[in-house]
Amino acid sequence: MTGSSGEVISYLRDKRKFIITSHEKPDGDALGSSLALKRILIANGYEAVLVDFSPLAPRYHFMIEEGEINDCPTYDTLGADAFIVVDCGDNTRVGRTAAKLLDKFPVVNIDHHGSNSGFGEVDWINPDASSAGEMVYELCREWGLDIPPSAAEPLWVAISTDTGDFSFSNTNSRVMRIAADLLDLGAQPSHVRRNIQENMRYEELMMTKLCLDRLVVCDDMPVAYITLTEADFKQYNCGPQDLHEPIDLARSIKGVCVAVLAYENPGENRVKVSLRSYPPYDSSDLCTQFGGGGHPRAAGCSFYDTTVSAALPQVLEKIRLLFFNTEHIA
Repeated sequence: MTGSSGEVISYLRDKRKFIITSHEKPDGDALGSSLALKRILIANGYEAVLVDFSPLAPRYHFMIEEGEINDCPTYDTLGADAFIVVDCGDNTRVGRTAAKLLDKFPVVNIDHHGSNSGFGEVDWINPDASSAGEMVYELCREWGLDIPPSAAEPLWVAISTDTGDFSFSNTNSRVMRIAADLLDLGAQPSHVRRNIQENMRYEELMMTKLCLDRLVVCDDMPVAYITLTEADFKQYNCGPQDLHEPIDLARSIKGVCVAVLAYENPGENRVKVSLRSYPPYDSSDLCTQFGGGGHPRAAGCSFYDTTVSAALPQVLEKIRLLFFNTEHIA
C-alpha cells in the first residue's frame, strides 16, 4: 500500500472546496464512490463538485440528481483547494475536462489499483481494498464525517459492482460489515439491481447477443475472446458504456482461464482491451506489457491508431508467451 487514509485526512481536513473526478467512461465503482464522496463532503459543510462523468451508462442515471455533474469545459475557472481523483490508475485516464485541471490544483489520488502510477501530490493506493467505494467509506469513517442516507446507495453500487455482487475473491468480512452498515443507512439492494441489472434497453441486449456471436474459444490454450468494431456499436446506437460485462460470460465457460474483450472505441481511433483471469494468471501483469494495468483478476490496456483485428493477435501472442510459455504455430 502507498500512503494511508490518515495522510489524506491530514491533507484535506483544513480545506473547504473540492473538485472530484474519476476515470473516463466511469463504471459503478468510479461513479458510486465519487458521488458518495461529494454528498458526504457537502453534508458535512464542505463544498464539492463532480466533473467529467460522461458518457455515463444509462443504467447509472438513477443515482444522479439533475445538475449534480458538471462537464462544462470552462470549469477550469473554478477555484478549489484540492482536486480529488478516485478510482483512476493513471492521470492519462481522466476525462478531457479533468485533464485540464490536473496542473491547476493539488491532486489527491485515491485508488485500489496496484498498477496506479502515483500521480498525486498525496497518494493513497490500497490494492487490498475491494473497491474505491470501500476506501471512500473507510476515509469518511476515520475522518469522523457523517454519511448521509443519500450516500449509502452510491457506496453500495461502488462496492457491489466491483465485488461481483459480493461474490468475487475480493469479498471479505470487512466488505460485508461495510455492506451491513450501508443497509442500515438506507441502501436498497433491490432498487440497485432493478436499475443496473434488470433495466436493459433492447439495443443493449442486442449488443450482448452480438458479443456471444463473436465469442471464440482458442483451441491451443484456455482462452476465450470477443471482438467488436466501431461499426458494431453504430449498428445498435450503443457505446462501450452500454456493454453489460460480456467478458464475464466468456470467462464463465468451463475450462477457460483467461477472457479477452477487444473493441474499437467509437470516434477515438483506439482499441480498448480488457482482460479477466483466474489464478494463477495475472491480468495486470499482462496489460502492463502494453502500457495498461489494473488488478490481478481484471485489467485493461489500449492500442492507438490501429484496428481490433491488428491489436488482438498481439494480445493473444503475449498471453501465450507470458501465461502458457508457448508460441503460436501457424
